[in-house]
Amino acid sequence: MKNKIYRGFTLVELMVVVVIIGIIAAIAIPNFVKVVDKSREATVKSNMHTVQFVAELYKVDNPPKYPDNATTIINTSNIPQKFKNPFNPSDPALQDKSDGDIEGVVEYDTEDPYNRYTITGIGRNEQSLDLTLVQGEL
Repeated sequence: MKNKIYRGFTLVELMVVVVIIGIIAAIAIPNFVKVVDKSREATVKSNMHTVQFVAELYKVDNPPKYPDNATTIINTSNIPQKFKNPFNPSDPALQDKSDGDIEGVVEYDTEDPYNRYTITGIGRNEQSLDLTLVQGEL
């Protein structure tokens, strides 16, 4: 009688491979989520700088003051078409500071429209990303 040779993996070997894949996934997935959030916050910071440039251009075109609010910026530029909220595209990307905090939103506020404005970006978990500028500073 011939001995049959069985080829293949045992159940234990397959379970070891499944456990190893699970460990790798448990390490990789949280890191991937962090990288995605950081890239979204980088988009918010980029949007903040764009609002800064639009505010400075507004002052050049309409001396001697900066825009009074976010609505003025929206009406004098094409920001609404360019901006997307990186965390939730259905939420606004630019708003006045008084409208409340939403992840991914850039807020514009001016304490003194002749000298100072504040641009605030809202990151993950409504964490504030501030950019405060004084006249003549970039």
